[in-house]
Amino acid sequence: MNTLALHVEELTSGRQMKKEGILFSDVAVVKMFIDGEDVEASGCLGDDVLVYFDELEKSLSASGNYLIFTCVCGMAEDGGWEGVKVVLNEDVVTWEFEAGGRVLWFSFARDEYASEIKSARAMIGTTAFPLEPRKVGFPKGFQR
Repeated sequence: MNTLALHVEELTSGRQMKKEGILFSDVAVVKMFIDGEDVEASGCLGDDVLVYFDELEKSLSASGNYLIFTCVCGMAEDGGWEGVKVVLNEDVVTWEFEAGGRVLWFSFARDEYASEIKSARAMIGTTAFPLEPRKVGFPKGFQR
């Protein structure tokens, strides 16, 4: 079983993030850690990825395809993102998706998954900064 941890990072007071030539400042971003490893820093998802929290949060409601990751420009297709197949079982949440030419699978304890997402939502509620990405272009033909 994998572990999911989410952290809301505020890029303020001179702290900035530059990805693919796009400068982010005075915003908040959701940082994701799987098994203690920062998914952005690990390189397994590529260098141009952002967590799209709204879709991650929606994945609590039903099994389906969710755009949990997107390109930093907000256009999912630019980063090759088609979505994450999320399957909710009674006790387990599984993910399956393609990144960097390989298929990745993760499984999380459902109660811990839900708790982590709800905690991140609470952190987002306390920040005065807009959450990036603000606007996302879904892949053509995207289906839940």
